[in-house]
Order: sequence, then C-alpha cells, then structure tokens
Amino acid sequence: MLMWEGSKLYPPVAIAELEHKFLISIDDEHGTFEMHDQIRDMGRNIVQQQTPVASRFWENNKTLQMLQRRK
Repeated sequence: MLMWEGSKLYPPVAIAELEHKFLISIDDEHGTFEMHDQIRDMGRNIVQQQTPVASRFWENNKTLQMLQRRK
C-alpha cells in the first residue's frame, strides 16, 4: 500500500471499490485479499498486451529462461 500511495494512487479507495464490485475479497484475519483466477488472468493479459517486453514474469518457464540467459 505504501508503494501505491507514493505514486499518488489511493489504495483504500481503489480496494474498497473493487470489493464493492465483488472483484476481490479481503481476508482481515490474514491481511490478504483474493480474486478469482479469471480476474487475475485478465489483468495479466492486459499488462502483457500493453508492454510485452517489460511485463512481469508470471510464467515460471519464462522466469527460468531469463535467469539462465543472465548467467
């Protein structure tokens, strides 16, 4: 959350809105939030389409390939 606040994003508002729309659920006991796999995959797909080279390594095989190339 601190990272988001530093970038002028307001996580409490955004998270409350996502929860209100039932896109995420918050587990106060463990301090985590969860989302359906399809929502997660849709978000990843959007990021990969917008910035395919700079997108994060969500796929284990791609991460392993990158680490092996850097040796």
